[in-house]
Amino acid sequence: MIQGLLCQSPLLHQVQSPKVSSAAVSITQSSTQPVSSLLSSDILTSSGDIASSTTTLLYSSMGDSRFDYTWILILLLAIIIALILFCIIVFCVCICRRRCCTKSKKMSLQGEAIEHPLSTETTMIKPPMAPIEEKTEDLDKYLLDIEGSDDSPALKENAFFDQILAEMFGDYVTRCHSSDNRDFKHQFTVMQDCGAGFSTIAGSNTSLQKLNRYANIMPYDDNRVFLVAVEGHTEYKGDYINASYIDGYNFEHKFIATQGPLPNTTVDFWRMVWQERSQSIVMVTNLVEGNRIKCHKYWPETGTLSFGPFNVTITGQQILADYTTREFSVQLAESSEPALSVTQFHFTAWPDHGVPDYATSLLAFHKKVKKHHKGGMGPIIVHCSAGVGRTGTLITIDCVLEQLQEEKVVDIAGVIIHLRTQRMKMVQSLEQYIFIHDAILEVLTCGDTQIDACNLRRVTQKMTECDTQTNLNDFEKQFEVLEKVSVKPGEIARSEALRNPTKNRSDDYLPGLQATESIHHSSESHGVHSQRFLEDGP
Repeated sequence: MIQGLLCQSPLLHQVQSPKVSSAAVSITQSSTQPVSSLLSSDILTSSGDIASSTTTLLYSSMGDSRFDYTWILILLLAIIIALILFCIIVFCVCICRRRCCTKSKKMSLQGEAIEHPLSTETTMIKPPMAPIEEKTEDLDKYLLDIEGSDDSPALKENAFFDQILAEMFGDYVTRCHSSDNRDFKHQFTVMQDCGAGFSTIAGSNTSLQKLNRYANIMPYDDNRVFLVAVEGHTEYKGDYINASYIDGYNFEHKFIATQGPLPNTTVDFWRMVWQERSQSIVMVTNLVEGNRIKCHKYWPETGTLSFGPFNVTITGQQILADYTTREFSVQLAESSEPALSVTQFHFTAWPDHGVPDYATSLLAFHKKVKKHHKGGMGPIIVHCSAGVGRTGTLITIDCVLEQLQEEKVVDIAGVIIHLRTQRMKMVQSLEQYIFIHDAILEVLTCGDTQIDACNLRRVTQKMTECDTQTNLNDFEKQFEVLEKVSVKPGEIARSEALRNPTKNRSDDYLPGLQATESIHHSSESHGVHSQRFLEDGP
């Protein structure tokens, strides 16, 4: 077969032809001497028939050439495959960074916290097992929408889960507020599935449902607080409480997020305080809101109250406009252990519905808690009613402010996503999500202007010093900021005030809608007074 193929080769036809034999010999001699010698010998002795030596040499030469090209092709193919694999890996890494959460929805309880409509105390009602609607909105599509819908540098240079530079955060928040908070709504919708699928076996136990204020708010099994039996009081040995360890920015288990105590969980609450040696309790709810009990009163108004084996004595109280601080001494009965000093910070200015209009009071409250709590004082116990909404909001603000101080960047979405891997539904509503952004923006815009009374003289003297670059002192700088952030009267309030010109000294100074005081008189339906309250309410 090989000889047949060789006989069909044009080169062999040239060699076999008597007319071109001399030319073939000449060409062969010019290319390589050994081959030329063999070909010449074969042609002279065979008169048209190729000798076996010629066939063998040509076959060997062709084989060597095919062997070299094969290795070159293999090398090129390996390089191409390596490049393809590298591109695939880079693509997968980019996709994974943008994905919020790919865990399947395995939780059977979804939705908001449920309360019994006919009871002032919350009742355990399981929500209907309706099929969970799969969201069709993909995070990548949202990213394209955000990054490609506007020329804002804050949006183009910072992807959804990327950290935002502090100096760009103002533009970013303004952009997200536009079009009726469109971008905030997109972001919050994307984050809803984060945390779904984590195990909640303990909280779902039928025998323990009475210990949950809300049927669909439970701690994850892997980071819930386990209660240990109280030494000398074996009757208090249950290990379950609806509470979760929460990490701070750079401190593990800095917080414990928990629900507002129920009448039947108050003893467990103080067990947790004693066990964790927590000396700071932060309460972000009122006992009753909108005719509904949000939290059972777990402290004495005066004197001492016993909660199971614990005697809680109130030793001090300070009531301010937006919050109240209470000092407690907690003692385990029939124990030689020293009493535990505990401070409760109770924020009372959160409205029954929604969020505060401004974050100023909450930021001052947070600063008070942070200043009090030192290392070695145990986790800060934070609770509202369910222990997820307002609790998550305050913890998020704490983490973001520390990140801002250390890194000069803001990553609110990243913080919330991490919190939701530790307790479900942290930052529960869109209003709370937007409120966090506005709070951080207030810090970046206004800074910390609170001055301790003992430092007032020293600070004010320093504020009179003029900045050589701006030719302004700190008083003038702060006033410029104040002018920028002052609330302008809305169109509705302005038109209402202008309809009553005789009651306004000047059209340049009109109250905002929320601060307008309406009065009723027998001679007219209502009047408008140019008066602004310093606080929400009379």
